[in-house]
Order: sequence, then C-alpha cells, then structure tokens
Amino acid sequence: MNEEQKQSYKEKYAKAKQKGIKFYPDIIYKDLLVTFAIFILLIGLATFVGVASEPKADPSDSAYIPRPEWYFLWLFEMLKYFPGQVEWIGTAVLPGLGVLALFLLPFLDRNPKRHWSKRRWAISIMTLVVIGMVVLTILAAVTTPRKQKPKWSPEP
Repeated sequence: MNEEQKQSYKEKYAKAKQKGIKFYPDIIYKDLLVTFAIFILLIGLATFVGVASEPKADPSDSAYIPRPEWYFLWLFEMLKYFPGQVEWIGTAVLPGLGVLALFLLPFLDRNPKRHWSKRRWAISIMTLVVIGMVVLTILAAVTTPRKQKPKWSPEP
C-alpha cells in the first residue's frame, strides 16, 4: 500500500467516523435483537419440530448401526477414504491442516482491501474448506444404511 492509498484510506475513515454510528448503544442493540431472534427461532424449533429420538440402548440389538452426530459426519466419512493403518491421516492430519490453514489465513492474505470481493484468495480457501465438509457430510448421510428390523422382535 503506497502513501497515496494510505492517505485516501485515512480520509475515508475520518469521514466515516464523523458520520458513523456509536457502538454503544446502537450496535449493541442490533446485536441483541438478532441474538434474541435466533434464540426464539431455536426455542420454536425445539418445541414444534423436536429431535428424532432413538430407542433406548439395547446391547442385544445386533442390527443397530452406530453413527456420529451430524456435525462429525464429515470426519466419519473420511474413514472410508483412509482405512486401516492410514486412518490417522484422514482423521487427524488433514482436519488439522484445514484448521491450521483457516487460522493462518488472515496472516497469509495481507491484502489491504477490506471488501470481500477484493479478497478472492482468502474467500476461495475458506469456501473450499466449507464445501469439502458439506460434501463429505452429505455423502455420509446419503450412504447411511437403513436400520433393518431383527427377525425376532419382542414388540408386536
């Protein structure tokens, strides 16, 4: 960033600061409203939609297919691609590198522009990580085998 760009940025910042909005109470109020709306949404979903409950654990049920919660399905799917002796690569090394890349991204992308459209490199890395996790989660959910009823069941 050259001196002309720095001066231009400082002038824009000074104008925005004079015209700006106060953090307290304006921004705090907006954050409070959004947080409350999300809270109400979660309460409504928990009340009216609920969570699909599984039956109680039965150690004699050999047809039960254990699966992790949805937020770990992408990691569970990695076990298919890294079986046996190399599963530590798919479950520790690759996710660790992904987290490290996201952590280092602000330090690696030294673009002085602040708008998201001017930061294509950082946005594309973040998008690739998120799309990878979403695709692996969908693949794990789609390939989940259906639970079969045991041949003998004590329930009528």
